[in-house]
Amino acid sequence: MHMRIIQRHISTVSLCLLAAMRVGAAAEANSTTQPAAQTIHLHLLTSGASNKLHYFVPESADLTPERPKTIKKLPEGLGKPLFGVIKIAGPSGAIYHVVADEPAGKPFRLFVDSNGSGDLVDGPPVKWEGQPCERQNQVGTIYNGDVTLNLGAADSPYRVQLKVYRFHLNDPKVDGKLFYYRDYLTEGKAAIGGKEYSIIDGHDYRSSFILASIYIANHPAQ
Repeated sequence: MHMRIIQRHISTVSLCLLAAMRVGAAAEANSTTQPAAQTIHLHLLTSGASNKLHYFVPESADLTPERPKTIKKLPEGLGKPLFGVIKIAGPSGAIYHVVADEPAGKPFRLFVDSNGSGDLVDGPPVKWEGQPCERQNQVGTIYNGDVTLNLGAADSPYRVQLKVYRFHLNDPKVDGKLFYYRDYLTEGKAAIGGKEYSIIDGHDYRSSFILASIYIANHPAQ
């Protein structure tokens, strides 16, 4: 079976054939005709991936009071800013800064450099809401929000959504971090063994999207 995956940000996909062979090997084992090559187009789902995959693997950004030199423009009126970076692949030179502003006695805010340009003013605002939480017998507050990043160029955008959250628990293991996980994926369909199957491609932050994990559903696509 010959398969070719068409998708942005992936240069090699090594696992798709293994997954496909497991599903279709029995049906094609006795065939004397070489299956025709197929091209699988994977389409971006910008948000909602966590509802489909039913799991997430968070990454974390360390937050410090020191402003990075790569930040060019900040919002006005910051009270007590903490700076960090979301480590995710984008255009050459892009750095996705985050700023958690946490002044005493005022609402906390979160700002994100949505295109990695160093400008934290030109992106969409982040809805940043806190609620009580308990974690490992520690009682405090957790803040949650959604951020949108453009992983493509200005003239060829590739916008994706991440879920972000931050704890305030008087716990040094988590209080100095901003946690985030992807809420996007790419998906498509493949004909294997005479049946059509759904394919979901889950990215991995640390590989800079060079390798992909391909999941083929246990049952044919409906």
